[in-house]
Amino acid sequence: MTDAYFDCFSGISGDMTIAALLDLGVPLDWLREQLATLPLDGYALSGATVSHHGIQARKFAVDLEKHQSHRNYTDIRKLIADCRLSDSVKQTSLAVFELIADAEAQIHGVPKKSVHFHEVGAGESIIDIIGAALCL
Repeated sequence: MTDAYFDCFSGISGDMTIAALLDLGVPLDWLREQLATLPLDGYALSGATVSHHGIQARKFAVDLEKHQSHRNYTDIRKLIADCRLSDSVKQTSLAVFELIADAEAQIHGVPKKSVHFHEVGAGESIIDIIGAALCL
Protein backbone atom coordinates (compact mmCIF):
# COMPACT_ATOMS: atom_id res chain seq x y z
CA MET A 1 0.00 0.00 0.00
CA THR A 2 1.27 3.44 -0.89
CA ASP A 3 0.76 6.35 1.46
CA ALA A 4 -0.54 9.64 0.20
CA TYR A 5 -1.11 12.96 1.86
CA PHE A 6 -2.71 16.28 1.07
CA ASP A 7 -0.42 19.30 1.12
CA CYS A 8 -3.12 21.88 1.76
CA PHE A 9 -0.95 24.92 2.37
CA SER A 10 -3.84 27.23 1.52
CA GLY A 11 -6.80 25.04 2.46
CA ILE A 12 -9.00 22.57 0.61
CA SER A 13 -12.73 22.25 0.05
CA GLY A 14 -14.93 19.19 -0.21
CA ASP A 15 -15.21 19.38 -3.98
CA MET A 16 -11.43 19.76 -4.27
CA THR A 17 -10.94 16.70 -2.04
CA ILE A 18 -13.29 14.61 -4.15
CA ALA A 19 -11.67 15.86 -7.38
CA ALA A 20 -8.25 14.79 -6.13
CA LEU A 21 -9.55 11.34 -5.17
CA LEU A 22 -11.32 10.95 -8.52
CA ASP A 23 -8.02 11.83 -10.17
CA LEU A 24 -6.41 9.00 -8.19
CA GLY A 25 -8.88 6.52 -9.68
CA VAL A 26 -12.16 6.57 -7.77
CA PRO A 27 -14.83 6.06 -10.48
CA LEU A 28 -17.33 8.92 -10.69
CA ASP A 29 -20.14 6.48 -11.60
CA TRP A 30 -19.44 4.50 -8.40
CA LEU A 31 -19.59 7.70 -6.35
CA ARG A 32 -22.91 8.60 -8.01
CA GLU A 33 -24.34 5.17 -7.15
CA GLN A 34 -23.24 5.42 -3.52
CA LEU A 35 -24.54 8.95 -3.02
CA ALA A 36 -27.85 8.01 -4.65
CA THR A 37 -28.62 5.96 -1.53
CA LEU A 38 -28.89 9.17 0.51
CA PRO A 39 -32.34 10.71 1.02
CA LEU A 40 -31.36 13.76 -1.05
CA ASP A 41 -32.57 14.77 -4.48
CA GLY A 42 -32.38 17.65 -6.88
CA TYR A 43 -28.70 17.46 -7.69
CA ALA A 44 -26.34 16.17 -10.35
CA LEU A 45 -22.64 15.34 -10.09
CA SER A 46 -20.11 16.23 -12.73
CA GLY A 47 -16.42 15.64 -13.15
CA ALA A 48 -14.02 16.70 -15.86
CA THR A 49 -10.37 17.23 -16.58
CA VAL A 50 -9.58 20.93 -16.82
CA SER A 51 -6.51 23.05 -17.47
CA HIS A 52 -5.63 26.17 -15.51
CA HIS A 53 -2.56 28.16 -16.52
CA GLY A 54 -1.14 25.10 -18.27
CA ILE A 55 -1.66 22.74 -15.31
CA GLN A 56 -4.04 19.83 -15.77
CA ALA A 57 -6.40 19.10 -12.89
CA ARG A 58 -9.63 17.34 -12.09
CA LYS A 59 -12.80 19.33 -11.37
CA PHE A 60 -15.76 17.96 -9.43
CA ALA A 61 -19.04 19.78 -8.97
CA VAL A 62 -22.41 19.29 -7.35
CA ASP A 63 -25.01 21.05 -9.47
CA LEU A 64 -28.21 21.85 -7.56
CA GLU A 65 -31.48 21.98 -9.46
CA LYS A 66 -33.08 24.21 -6.81
CA HIS A 67 -32.29 25.88 -3.52
CA GLN A 68 -31.63 23.29 -0.84
CA SER A 69 -33.06 23.76 2.64
CA HIS A 70 -30.69 24.25 5.53
CA ARG A 71 -30.46 21.61 8.22
CA ASN A 72 -29.38 21.54 11.83
CA TYR A 73 -26.80 19.24 13.37
CA THR A 74 -29.44 16.82 14.66
CA ASP A 75 -31.01 16.52 11.18
CA ILE A 76 -27.65 15.78 9.56
CA ARG A 77 -26.72 13.19 12.21
CA LYS A 78 -30.04 11.41 11.59
CA LEU A 79 -29.62 11.56 7.80
CA ILE A 80 -26.19 9.92 8.09
CA ALA A 81 -27.19 7.41 10.77
CA ASP A 82 -30.20 6.25 8.76
CA CYS A 83 -28.45 5.93 5.38
CA ARG A 84 -27.31 2.62 3.87
CA LEU A 85 -23.60 3.46 3.64
CA SER A 86 -20.86 1.55 5.43
CA ASP A 87 -20.18 2.16 9.10
CA SER A 88 -16.74 3.59 8.34
CA VAL A 89 -18.22 6.16 5.91
CA LYS A 90 -20.86 7.07 8.48
CA GLN A 91 -18.24 7.45 11.23
CA THR A 92 -15.97 9.63 9.09
CA SER A 93 -18.86 11.81 7.91
CA LEU A 94 -20.23 12.20 11.44
CA ALA A 95 -16.75 13.10 12.75
CA VAL A 96 -16.41 15.90 10.19
CA PHE A 97 -19.85 17.29 10.99
CA GLU A 98 -19.15 17.06 14.71
CA LEU A 99 -15.99 19.16 14.34
CA ILE A 100 -17.93 21.75 12.39
CA ALA A 101 -20.81 21.68 14.91
CA ASP A 102 -18.37 22.13 17.82
CA ALA A 103 -16.87 25.19 16.15
CA GLU A 104 -20.28 26.66 15.25
CA ALA A 105 -21.64 26.05 18.77
CA GLN A 106 -18.67 27.81 20.31
CA ILE A 107 -18.82 30.76 17.89
CA HIS A 108 -22.57 31.29 18.30
CA GLY A 109 -22.83 30.35 22.00
CA VAL A 110 -25.48 27.68 21.48
CA PRO A 111 -25.65 23.97 22.36
CA LYS A 112 -24.23 21.73 19.65
CA LYS A 113 -27.56 20.00 19.02
CA SER A 114 -29.08 23.41 18.22
CA VAL A 115 -26.45 24.42 15.68
CA HIS A 116 -28.16 25.42 12.44
CA PHE A 117 -25.98 24.89 9.41
CA HIS A 118 -26.38 27.23 6.49
CA GLU A 119 -23.92 26.40 3.71
CA VAL A 120 -22.81 23.17 5.41
CA GLY A 121 -26.41 22.09 5.96
CA ALA A 122 -27.33 22.47 2.33
CA GLY A 123 -27.26 19.49 -0.02
CA GLU A 124 -24.01 20.44 -1.75
CA SER A 125 -21.95 20.45 1.43
CA ILE A 126 -23.53 17.24 2.70
CA ILE A 127 -22.67 15.55 -0.60
CA ASP A 128 -19.13 16.96 -0.52
CA ILE A 129 -18.45 15.68 3.01
CA ILE A 130 -20.08 12.26 2.62
CA GLY A 131 -18.63 11.93 -0.90
CA ALA A 132 -15.12 12.61 0.40
CA ALA A 133 -15.63 9.99 3.13
CA LEU A 134 -16.80 7.50 0.48
CA CYS A 135 -13.80 8.18 -1.76
CA LEU A 136 -11.37 7.78 1.12
